Amino acid sequence: MACVVAQGAQAQFSANIAKHTFFGQQVGTTSAAVTAVVTNVDGSPKLLQPKVELACWSPPPQGCEQLAAENIASFSVVSACTILAPGESCTIEIRFSPVVARFHYANVTVGDRFAIAVSGYGVPRQTVAGTELAVLYARASKQGRPHQFLTSAREEIDKLDRGKEWWHSDISFWVYPPGAAVPGTTAVCRFFGRPEAGLDAHFFSASSDECIQVAERFSSAWQLEAFEVFRVVPPNSATGVCPGGTAPVWRAFMPVGDAYHQYTTSAEVARQLASSGWILEGSGPDRIAMCAPQ
Repeated sequence: MACVVAQGAQAQFSANIAKHTFFGQQVGTTSAAVTAVVTNVDGSPKLLQPKVELACWSPPPQGCEQLAAENIASFSVVSACTILAPGESCTIEIRFSPVVARFHYANVTVGDRFAIAVSGYGVPRQTVAGTELAVLYARASKQGRPHQFLTSAREEIDKLDRGKEWWHSDISFWVYPPGAAVPGTTAVCRFFGRPEAGLDAHFFSASSDECIQVAERFSSAWQLEAFEVFRVVPPNSATGVCPGGTAPVWRAFMPVGDAYHQYTTSAEVARQLASSGWILEGSGPDRIAMCAPQ
């Protein structure tokens, strides 16, 4: 299957948008439609024929055609128009229905030489009432390892999505909002490494003991930004096992430079981090940091 490159030479059409990204769409659900106005800029009538095709972005994250079927199946496009006369416009509607919880990308092509780049973040399906989605963001650092930031606050998510410094990662999981009176849950605190101490990164803890100890013993290096940014279920302190109805989240630490922390919901990624020099911080033999409701 050939790759389709957006905005090809001598395009026969133009549109009011060149690209669009959908955020936080649950797997198995469909987003609201995004409307694009397409205009025939050629000198003759043209067949519209909008469709979703494979996108080639540079650099392609895992090879141009890998995971193509899932990407293409996650977007749809409809139009009431068939043929556009020169200078005539028509609207098309694009929707996102992620088939798996990850980043998806494709092109909505119009004619044979024009495309709108579309992308979207599929997130796990919400199955527990009263939860909200925590999203993991990352940004570049001088040392080459990305800084990571977790938030479930809608205003922070909107700000980060609109900005250019942080990018939305593939990782997200459900949490309880701060102050939720849910038995068996614990607060997650957030610290920021002070730049004057040679740090410039955040870390999060679901251990109240750790939160208190860091705030009391290392306040010159780590600033407590919030004692409760959201709530999760703690793993068993001895075995590290997460209770039924929850899934593990790992925290890995690299004690160099900015004292990096990484977070993952994948056991395989956690093992890879551990084998490459990262220290898993958590409970039990598998070092689980927290448990997310699912």
